[in-house]
Amino acid sequence: MFDHRAIKLSLRKKAGPGPSIPTISHKMLRDPDLDYVVGLAVADTYLNSTAVNRDGGWETVKTGIGRAKNLLRQASPSNIHLSPGDRTEHDDLSREGKIGEIRETLEVFPFPLLKDGPLVNGVDPDYFMEELLNNILNPKNAWLLQLLNSAW
Repeated sequence: MFDHRAIKLSLRKKAGPGPSIPTISHKMLRDPDLDYVVGLAVADTYLNSTAVNRDGGWETVKTGIGRAKNLLRQASPSNIHLSPGDRTEHDDLSREGKIGEIRETLEVFPFPLLKDGPLVNGVDPDYFMEELLNNILNPKNAWLLQLLNSAW
């Protein structure tokens, strides 16, 4: 005949929530820089994973992709993520120049040649896809993906 309920005290740590499934919003998919992140990751993965004849010029192509990835990091997020006036006109023009170089690099990249080539040492296509996804989600690209997630 007490006016209080019984209390049960447990010192066991509760299990945390299970793994969450990452989601991608439609707005995130419309980000103008996402094409460059994915394009450069695909290009890099194909360069590393396909067994095409590597005679002449491939080092230049590989260096070009590395330079383009570096330019994307230097370009910083697009204006859709910033408030008006956060960048100067000079910064905007500098960013557009870097994005233009990235676009040119991707336009001349030999995607058809590498796409149809065999994989290195008979690599399983499932491993190729896993490497491709890891390359897209590379921590060096994380600034963009985190920004995209937080912006919406």
